[in-house]
Order: sequence, then structure tokens, then C-alpha cells
Amino acid sequence: QAYRWIGEHSPPGVAVMAWHDSLLYLKTGRSAASPGLATTVFYVADRQKALEYYIEETPRLVSAQQRRYLLLTNTEFLIGDRQELEHARAFLAINPLVREVHSSADAVIYEIARPADRGCHRPSTRLSETSH
Repeated sequence: QAYRWIGEHSPPGVAVMAWHDSLLYLKTGRSAASPGLATTVFYVADRQKALEYYIEETPRLVSAQQRRYLLLTNTEFLIGDRQELEHARAFLAINPLVREVHSSADAVIYEIARPADRGCHRPSTRLSETSH
């Protein structure tokens, strides 16, 4: 469902960040990259702290790399089940850089505010229509 949503609702040149970036590209034809997070925290922190680091840092990386969307699924390195995906959703619900645009039981897609739009409260469906 998530890949279909991206294919049907995003422009062909859009850039998406996803843990399974090659699969996203193959299923949608959209430019994709995985988050380039520092891995040290995954080895020195417990799983919960590592998950919180991942969901806190990823939107910033997506925005800095000028990706428009972030796809989170329950089959990622740190998000291994629906409960962890719901935890990530709850955490990201308060992040002003992101706006949930699609969700299913196994995946969530967020639109990310671009660096130029950071003065805005949240991205709109079309970032160019966002009011400041």
C-alpha cells in the first residue's frame, strides 16, 4: 500500500528516504536513499534509546538532504513490529518538520518540511502553498 501511495501521489522527480531504499526505487521508480545515521548509538545504547535516536534524527536528515518524503515500515532495522511503528508515529506526531500523509498497519509516509520552509508550522500537501 505504501509503495502504491508513493507511486500514485508523488511527482516522478520526488526524492524519498526509506530504510529499504532499493526496494522503494524498484516498486515506485522514485529516487530513494536510506538514512545515513551514525551507527555508534546502535552499539552503545539499548534498543529503546537507539529507536528514539533514529526517529528523532531521521526527519532532520531527510530535510537536510532535501528529500520530500520519509517512509517508515515495521520491517526496518530498528522498527521491527507494529508496536515499535506506533511508538515512532507517536514520537513523530509532535515533530514540526513532519506531517503524516499516509498510513497503514505496516507503514507510515511523512512529508518533510524543506530547509526553506522551516519557519512554517507543518508542511502542507503542497509545500509551496504553506502559509508562514
